Amino acid sequence: MFAFSIAWTIALSVLVTILLSFPLFALDIRWEKLTEIAGMSGNKLMHNYAVLMEYLFNPFRAKLRMPDFPDSDGALKHFSEVKVLFLFVALLVIVLIPVVYKFLKKHLQLLFKRGIILAMLVPVILAVFTFTVGFDNFFILFHQLLFRDKTWLFDPTTDPIINVLTDNFFMYCFIIFAIIYEGILTASLINRRIIIKSNGKKK
Repeated sequence: MFAFSIAWTIALSVLVTILLSFPLFALDIRWEKLTEIAGMSGNKLMHNYAVLMEYLFNPFRAKLRMPDFPDSDGALKHFSEVKVLFLFVALLVIVLIPVVYKFLKKHLQLLFKRGIILAMLVPVILAVFTFTVGFDNFFILFHQLLFRDKTWLFDPTTDPIINVLTDNFFMYCFIIFAIIYEGILTASLINRRIIIKSNGKKK
C-alpha cells in the first residue's frame, strides 16, 4: 500500500506539473522571446499550445491538428505515445484516490519514516546526476527509456513546434515536478509527526 501512495504521489505531481505548464509556457514566451523565434504572436502560441494539450488529455480526440504548426508523421506518432502516457497518469491519479485515502487515513502514523525519506532522495539523486551529465544528456536518456523509437527527435524544418518547446521549458517542468513531489512527501512527514504526537506515540 505504501508503494501505491508513492505511485500516486508521482502521478499527481506529474499531473499538476502539466497543468502548471500553461502559465509556465506563457512566461517562457517572454523569457525566451518565442514570438520572434516562431514569427507569431504570443496569443497564437498559447492557442496552439492549448490545442496540443487538449489533444493530449482528450481521449476522444483522435487526431492532432495545430492551426499554425505543421507536424510530420513521426511527430504525430510521438504525440500519440505521449497522449497514452498522459491519460495513464490522469487515470492513475483518479483510480488510486480511494486506495491512498483509505491507507493514509488508517495507517499514516505507521508509515515508515525511512521509506518516505528514501523516496524524497530520488529527485535529489536525479538532480545530481543531471548536473553531472548535463540536462541535454539527461533529457535524451529520459526519452530513450520511455520511448522505443526516435520519433521524439523532431526536425525543426518539418516540426517547427520544437522551436518553441525549448530545452529550458522542459527543464523548468522537471524542476516544478520535483518541487511538488518533495512538497507532498514533506507534508506527509509533517502530518505523520502531528498524528504520532497527538496519539502520544514515538516512532
